[in-house]
Amino acid sequence: SDQIEFFEVGYKAGSITAIHRLLETFSKPGTPNYNPGRSADLFVDLLGRIEPVDLPHTLARVASAAPAISSDVYARVDVEALYLTSAEDGSPEAMLELGKLIRARAVSADELAEATDWIGKSAKLGDVDAMVAYADALAFGIGAEASREQALVWLTKAAEAGNEEAAAFAGSEHPEARG
Repeated sequence: SDQIEFFEVGYKAGSITAIHRLLETFSKPGTPNYNPGRSADLFVDLLGRIEPVDLPHTLARVASAAPAISSDVYARVDVEALYLTSAEDGSPEAMLELGKLIRARAVSADELAEATDWIGKSAKLGDVDAMVAYADALAFGIGAEASREQALVWLTKAAEAGNEEAAAFAGSEHPEARG
């Protein structure tokens, strides 16, 4: 179509907006223009061009894309390195995601401590999901010394920021009984 051709011209000229429009065109399964290979190429290119602050949102888009697209992208980019770039740039969302990735692959106490440190940094910057994750880590002593008191502090902060799960647990007597 003329519209696709217009965005292709913009893409060749370096337009990030054009990449987003082409992704809308090619990444929806069941539509006439669905093209998982082209979508993956566009996502990989986009991840290489955008500012660190935009990486978490774009990686979330990749994660929610069709498996044929996301698995192709994941085979070609280092997601943890992208989150690290964004986390070092100050993104609380990236800090939380980086901490979760490191925790998932951790095989040592040092790696667990690194994961919890990133999650804690995110919590301290106001990320509510990170506050809950940090409270969990503190309640169970995952990558940090177990502290029921500090776990309650972070659950309370998350509750005050509107997290209903945290509100329910912050009011309970035993936060370590969660889950």
